[in-house]
Amino acid sequence: MDTAMEITTSKKRIVAAIALSVLLTIFMVICFRRAETSAYYHSSSALAIIAIGLAVLLKIKCGGRMAYLWQVLLVLMASGFSSVLYQMSQTAPFVSTDEPVTYFLNWGCCLLPYLFFYVVIGRVRPAIIAGGVFSLGVSLVNYFVNHFRGSSFLPTDIISAGTAMDVAGSYSFFWDGTLTMMALEFAALICWAAKAQPPAEKYTARKIRLGAFMGLTLSVSLFMTLDTEKFYNAWWDQYYGYPYTFCINLKMLQIKTPEGYSVAAVEEGLTELADENSTAGALIEGSRGGLTSESIRQEEAVSSTDEKPESPNIIAIMNESWGDFGVYGDFETNLPVSDFIDSLTENTIQGDLSVSVYGAGTCDSEYSFLTGNTTAFLPENARPYLLYVDESSPSLVQSLNAQNYKTVALHPGARDAWSRDTVYQDLGFQEFYSIEYFAGAEVTRGAYVSDASSYDKIIECFESKGNQPLFAFDVTIQNHGGYNQDASDLEAVTISGHEGEYPLAEQYLSLMRKTDQDFEKLIRYFEQVEEPTIIVMFGDHQGTVEPEFLELLMGKDEADWSVEELQQKYKTPYIIWANYPLEASQDEALSIHSLAAKVLSQTGLQETAYTRYLAELGETLPVINSLGVMDSQGHWYTYDETNPYRELIADYKNILYNNIFDTEERLYGLYTLEDQRTPEQRAAAAASQSETYGDDAKNGEIPEGLKVVAPAEAF
Repeated sequence: MDTAMEITTSKKRIVAAIALSVLLTIFMVICFRRAETSAYYHSSSALAIIAIGLAVLLKIKCGGRMAYLWQVLLVLMASGFSSVLYQMSQTAPFVSTDEPVTYFLNWGCCLLPYLFFYVVIGRVRPAIIAGGVFSLGVSLVNYFVNHFRGSSFLPTDIISAGTAMDVAGSYSFFWDGTLTMMALEFAALICWAAKAQPPAEKYTARKIRLGAFMGLTLSVSLFMTLDTEKFYNAWWDQYYGYPYTFCINLKMLQIKTPEGYSVAAVEEGLTELADENSTAGALIEGSRGGLTSESIRQEEAVSSTDEKPESPNIIAIMNESWGDFGVYGDFETNLPVSDFIDSLTENTIQGDLSVSVYGAGTCDSEYSFLTGNTTAFLPENARPYLLYVDESSPSLVQSLNAQNYKTVALHPGARDAWSRDTVYQDLGFQEFYSIEYFAGAEVTRGAYVSDASSYDKIIECFESKGNQPLFAFDVTIQNHGGYNQDASDLEAVTISGHEGEYPLAEQYLSLMRKTDQDFEKLIRYFEQVEEPTIIVMFGDHQGTVEPEFLELLMGKDEADWSVEELQQKYKTPYIIWANYPLEASQDEALSIHSLAAKVLSQTGLQETAYTRYLAELGETLPVINSLGVMDSQGHWYTYDETNPYRELIADYKNILYNNIFDTEERLYGLYTLEDQRTPEQRAAAAASQSETYGDDAKNGEIPEGLKVVAPAEAF
C-alpha cells in the first residue's frame, strides 16, 4: 500500500452511483429537449455524468509516490473540467483551430489558478475546490457578458466594473440549459476534488509547494515573454479557447514600441502621404519649434476654398447602436425603417462606416472619432478612455477650441460612465450635459432618453451659443440594448415572413425607425437656420440581436462567412448633411478614425497635419479596423505577411504610438493647432468648463421620471 493505488467499492456505492447517474441522465435529457442548450456540449455533459458516477462508485487510496502522482492527476483533471466550463461560457465549440499549440496553451492557462491556490493554501483538496470556484465564477460572468453584449469578458472590463454595476439592473438574468450543464461540470469537478489525499509530510509538502511556485513563475514568465500571441486571431477568439483569449489580452495590455519606431519615422511616415505644399507639410516642419499664426494663415489660404464656410456650426451625433441590417442581405418589414435618411441626396454624403467593435465598445468609437486614432491595433476591448487619455491628449475638440468654437458634449446617461466627466474635460470640451440636464425629456422603453429629446438639447445649445460657432458632440442612448424590454411606446416594426421569430431584431428595427423620424425633425430645424451648419451622424457599433437572424440574411452559418462577409458585423451607417452646398456622394466607405477629417474637409476650417494625413491615408486605405483593411479597389486584407500595405500600416502605427503613448517626444505640432483666441475668449471658455464640470454638476439631481442608464458595454 505504501507505493500503490487501492481502488475499492461496495454494494451501497454501486447502487448510489447507478441511481444518481440514471437520475442525472433523465434530468439532462429533459433539459436538452425543453431548455435552450448547445449541441456542442451534449457529449461533455454525458462525460460529466459518467465522471460523477465513477466518483461515487470508487473509493481510492494511494500511498508513497503514487499519492503524489494521484494529486497531480487530479489537478490536471480539474483543469480539464475548467476548460469545459470556460468554453460553455462562450457558447462555442471546444478549441478547434489549425494551431494544435492552442490546446496546450488553454490547458496551461486553466492550470495556473490551481497552482496559485496550491501555493497559497498548501493543500491539494482545498486548492482544487478554490480553483474550481474561481473557474465557475469567471465562466458565469463571461456567459452573461456574452449574452448581454455579444462579446467576451476580458481584462480591460475589470477596469470598468463600476459602470457595469450601474447598468446591471437594466438586464434580466436567467437560468437556462447551458448554465445547467455548467453546474453539472462543476459538480463533477468537486466530486473528484474530494478524492484528493491528506497533505504530505510537512518537509515534503514544502518542497512540493516550492516546486509549484517555481512552475507557476516560470509558466507566467514564458507566456509573457515568448511570442504566444502569434497563435491568436481576434476574428475567431471563441474558437481559440477563452482562457487563452483572456490571458493573451492581459499580456497585450503592455503596449510594445513598434518595430523600427522613432520620431524621425513618424515624420517620414507623414511626409510620404502629405502634400509638401499643404498645411500638413508646414505643420511637420514646425512640429518641434511651433508655428506662427502668420504661417498658419498663409497655408490656410492655400487649402481653403471660397465655397466652404470658414467656421460653420458642427453637430456630431454618435447614435447608440445605429445600424443597418441591409449590409447582411435584403429583407422586408411592415413599416419603413429609414425612409427619410434614405431620401436625402442633396448636400449629403453617406455610406458605410467601419468600426473596430461589435455589440459593445461605445467609447472606442467615440475615442476614434474625437482623436483620429484607430483602436484597431490596441489590445482587444482595451478602453482608451480608461487607459490612455489625459489632459495632454490631442483631440479634434482642442483644434476647434483654438479656432474659438464653443465646444459642448451631451450624453443623456450617467456622467461618469466611461469616465466621461474626466475624459471630456481632458479632451477640451467646455461644457458637458449629462442626464442631470434632461428634465422633462421624452423616454423610450421606460428608461432611455429619446433621440428627439437629445436633439432638443442640441438646439437649445445652438440658440444660446452667442456669437461663437458651435461644436456639439452628442452621444445618444435611445437605442441601447437589450432589446427584450417593454417597447409598447414604439411603432412595432416586424420582419415580413418571419413575424415574431426574431423579437430582439424587431425591437431594434422599431428603434431604428424612431431614430429616422427624430433625425428628420433635427434636419428640418437646421434647414431654416441661416448660419452655415454641418451635421454628421454615425453609429458606434451594431446592436446585438439574434445571430440566427443575421445568418438568415447571409444565407449561411457565421462559421462559413468569408473575410469580407465577417466585416459586415463591423459596419454602421454614417451621414453628413449641410445647409450649404456639399458635393454629394452615396455608398462612400470610411473608417471611424477618418470620419472627422472627412467632415472638416467640407468646411473652410484650418486642419492639423494629422487630420490631413488621415484624409490622405483614407484615399489608399478607406477601411482600417480590428479585422483588417480594405483598399481603394475594394480588396480586403488581414494583418498578415501577404498584406501589400504592411509598410503603410507600419507608418500609421508609428504615428499612433507617438500620438498616444510617447508623451515625452510627442510631436504636438503635428496633432494640434496654435490657439488663436484672445485672453478674454480663453477665460470665458474656462469659466464655462468650470460650471458644467464642477462639484455642483457632478452632484446634480436626476430629473424625476428619468433613470440613469450607463453604457452596458462596460459589463
